[in-house]
Amino acid sequence: MIPRFAFSRFKQSLPKPIRNQNSWALGFGASLLANTSPSPAPKSTFATSTPSVAPTSEHHLTYRIAASYSAKGDRLNPNRNVYHFGNLVSSQRPDTLEESGRRSREDRPASGEDSFFVTQLGITDSIALGVADGVGGYNDLGVDPADFAHGLCEYMRSFASIYAEDGAGSPAKARSILQVGYDNVIKDESIPAGGSTAVVAVAGSDGRLEVANLGDSGFLHVRHSAIRYYSTHQTKGFNTPYQLSKRSPAMLRQHAIFGGGTPIDDHPKDADVTTHELRHGDVLVFATDGVWDNLSSQDTLDIISRHMKNFGAWTDKGNGVETSGRLRYLTEKGGIGKNDENTLQAALAIAMVDAAKRVSEDERRDSPFAKEVRKHYPNEPNFTGGKKDDICVVVAIAVEGADGSMKLRAKL
Repeated sequence: MIPRFAFSRFKQSLPKPIRNQNSWALGFGASLLANTSPSPAPKSTFATSTPSVAPTSEHHLTYRIAASYSAKGDRLNPNRNVYHFGNLVSSQRPDTLEESGRRSREDRPASGEDSFFVTQLGITDSIALGVADGVGGYNDLGVDPADFAHGLCEYMRSFASIYAEDGAGSPAKARSILQVGYDNVIKDESIPAGGSTAVVAVAGSDGRLEVANLGDSGFLHVRHSAIRYYSTHQTKGFNTPYQLSKRSPAMLRQHAIFGGGTPIDDHPKDADVTTHELRHGDVLVFATDGVWDNLSSQDTLDIISRHMKNFGAWTDKGNGVETSGRLRYLTEKGGIGKNDENTLQAALAIAMVDAAKRVSEDERRDSPFAKEVRKHYPNEPNFTGGKKDDICVVVAIAVEGADGSMKLRAKL
């Protein structure tokens, strides 16, 4: 088989998704979902152009962050498949990118071909975070797609954690973090080939957020039960997203001899860059396409609104929804339970992964992916079901406060 370098993630035979007939307990995640009752679908508002308004609030924002994930074929364990990001700076921060090293496969999160990172941006009051989704087509070439995605996030995390402001105090740009990560993956001989989509963000204490999105991972910005912004996928065709790529010399020689599909040769400069204004109580979701192929923007909005209201972080007032005084407490350790790790942001991340996982295994759901299949393949008018895939979510909640609690330990 001649390898194609313009990788699509979808087999044209259109196999029916297999429904998981086994029921299983979700533990912490299930209890969170069971204790919340569906509320009427809130109205959504979408940004039709790139927001670039400077923040009007003079308050210092901190970011309470958690990540959850589930590899394709694995059961979601809400007690294990979650990362909590603390409020202490690592005392062992490397002085150079080379000294930071890369994690072994055994030390990686069990997130399959998806990866993520969150870190304080050097010694600034900003944070950097992102997710990456390895392109599964490289499996057909004997290459583990996870190596590229995890390597990319490790290098981005390392660079951001040792970042030093220039003389003007300019913050690092999201796209420049992606560029450094990509450049180092290209130079890393232990990663022979691969590809990945990615979404990277830098958020400051002044509420300024910059996001660089390449491919079909993406992010959602929610404020008071309304969608402020929903990123647009970059694709070259059905299920063929923009993607960073690295091809081995052998692959290039084979392509030169035998030809084949047009190689995808996207770079960080091709990423869409948007800027946003954040306020106290805003919720940000960064996720791979394992979420967006299975949950619509309305689905994710419903999950966020239901949890924020049921835990008392948002309250309905006569003139609309407001952020309550409980938000800060709910996002701190043990904010929604006796366990220190039970926080509102963790509950949101787990709930979103759980919902996407359930849809991916349900052959009867009319998922966003199923709708795209019918759109691009009219001969499959009855196609339904979710798309089985690795799933990764990073949730950040903006909270007012000047206690230095946004100082994070650099962590994947």
